[in-house]
Amino acid sequence: MARRRNQRSERRGTTVTMLPMHFGRTWTQGEASQFAARGSIALAVALTTTWGCEPSYRYHEVDGEMWEYEDLLGLCSSPGTPASSPALTPAGETWGVDHTCAEAIGQVFGIDWVSFDEQPDTFTDASTPAELVIAGFVAVLGANGMSVKTTRSEGIPGGLDGELERLAERWEIPMSGDAGEVWFRVLATHIDKVRYDPLIDAAMSYRSSVVTIGDVADEYESGITPRTPSPPVEVASSLVHEAAHGFLTSHVDCENGEENACDDDAEGAFGAQTWWLYEWLLINAPDLEWLTCTDGTGVLSLSCARIIDNDDYEPCHGFDSIGCEYD
Repeated sequence: MARRRNQRSERRGTTVTMLPMHFGRTWTQGEASQFAARGSIALAVALTTTWGCEPSYRYHEVDGEMWEYEDLLGLCSSPGTPASSPALTPAGETWGVDHTCAEAIGQVFGIDWVSFDEQPDTFTDASTPAELVIAGFVAVLGANGMSVKTTRSEGIPGGLDGELERLAERWEIPMSGDAGEVWFRVLATHIDKVRYDPLIDAAMSYRSSVVTIGDVADEYESGITPRTPSPPVEVASSLVHEAAHGFLTSHVDCENGEENACDDDAEGAFGAQTWWLYEWLLINAPDLEWLTCTDGTGVLSLSCARIIDNDDYEPCHGFDSIGCEYD
């Protein structure tokens, strides 16, 4: 296993409000139809989502072990594929994660294996809660060929850009460096522990640097299509969303009165989630299966719907640029 070193993780003393992302409401027929219009059959039928609100808290500084980013790339790259391959950024296809990769990711993010009732193990398709979480983290850490400079391009929400800049300086990541590292630092800075609780009314929740995972692997039938486990790309973008609560503004009530977690504009957690997801899809869409790609655009569409003022926000209006290709 690759060598580790002790480093001090950095926290800012910023008061934020945690909003858990979770499934709990059946989408209306109109919403489902819009979903289907974008080609996401699997998520169009019976996909449900709700966000809630919890009290604010302050971050605290924590000492912890930090893996070198390059070491994690070496552990988590699929055999025989370059680090930039989408095989490192799982989105639903058959791929492989070695148990040493799972163990290292667990150490970095404090995965409570006991709560998951699982152990770090080698797997191909992510299907259990712990596997989906590992797949999500690997997707965010994956080198995708996009530079930090490109990630911090015109249109990026200001709060997100400020945090990316801060972490790039903190970890001496050059503007020409791979964006995967700075996104990895976002998660590693703001997530200290990951635990599983199937009883929470949520897919994920976040409080005091702890992410609680709900029943993301639950399978049930609804309508004409079985509800499969949450796609890894959905879990990945949700992890970005939850980590973003560490440095961005709190959610507000939605205008329709039915939901209690929207953002006024792209300066909230949905802005960070959609910016990462849109970027990821632009890079990986040509190599993804059609259903996997449309899973991603479906999640992007639903997340954009939670940004009240998204008129000038490119990720919410650039679906045609993604180019999911039907197999």
